[in-house]
Amino acid sequence: MNRFPVIIDCDPGVDDTAALLLASRLEELDIRAITTVAGNVGVDKTTANAVKVRHAMGKDIPIYMGADRPMFREPVTAEKIHGVDGFGGVSYPAEVTNTKIEEEKAWDAIYRIAKECNGELVIIAVGPMTNLGIALSKYSELPKLIKRIIIMGGAAIGGNVTPSAEFNIYVDPESADMLFCCGVPVYMCGLDVTLKAYLTAEEIEEIGSLGSFQAKIFRYAGRSETLS
Repeated sequence: MNRFPVIIDCDPGVDDTAALLLASRLEELDIRAITTVAGNVGVDKTTANAVKVRHAMGKDIPIYMGADRPMFREPVTAEKIHGVDGFGGVSYPAEVTNTKIEEEKAWDAIYRIAKECNGELVIIAVGPMTNLGIALSKYSELPKLIKRIIIMGGAAIGGNVTPSAEFNIYVDPESADMLFCCGVPVYMCGLDVTLKAYLTAEEIEEIGSLGSFQAKIFRYAGRSETLS
């Protein structure tokens, strides 16, 4: 199988937790890094959640912390949806949450890895686009080094923050505009797509009954339970 290198740029978030767990099971993805950004909650919390999910993924993937706020605006978060911690209130063993991450900033790691991949890097961005906006601002040659960018953001019709704005774009529209205009092919999976793919309560219970550690995360999110 031909595997292709990817960076997953995210703001976990219970939704991004599911995305990361699913991505870790796709054999065609060579996940070179997880980069975190402020969005669903502050970047300290999204990074801590990425560490938790990495443990559940069972993979030694480097994590790089990114922007703690949009490029030009005040932060907007979504604790009412994802919980104060962004992880649905699920407690995690301290030996995992205390794991250190990389010192390099997310936008610098994106550029370095893009150079290492010789134009084959694919970026999957499922949070606000701030890290990519900063990377594009700092490294003018970056667009030539990225094969394509896949985002969860925007919508053809409607929004979930305002009648016309989807959260990831709403949080940092300037960075999103830079992304769309940078010249790299962008594949947008907007609300029109994602709202058609959801799990019912019964399906979540069915997944949880599988008994794996990953299944427990799905079942306990939002219940303030402790994983063991």
